[in-house]
Amino acid sequence: MYGLVYHFYKKQEGLDADNLSKPIWDCLRGVLYTDDSQVKLRLAGSFNLLDPVYDYQALDFTGISGDIVSALLNAFETEQHILYVECGTFSADLIRLNLNRDAN
Repeated sequence: MYGLVYHFYKKQEGLDADNLSKPIWDCLRGVLYTDDSQVKLRLAGSFNLLDPVYDYQALDFTGISGDIVSALLNAFETEQHILYVECGTFSADLIRLNLNRDAN
């Protein structure tokens, strides 16, 4: 399985992404999986919505239902903190090296 936790925020400083995600995976033990070692790929991020580097309008919402996209976009405009949690079946094509194509 894979899992991701994204924290989007405005006013307050962002939380450390890894420290934020670990308790979430711990509390899902017994609900989504027997042991969090089953989560083979875990991504976490904390993003200030007021920083122009994080243009949430450029996010890839492919495959997410319109209702969820609409709720997220509305929350980005109206809420101070948004926590997005996603998990699913792991597959090898989720592993990407050189995420920034110009990186070395």
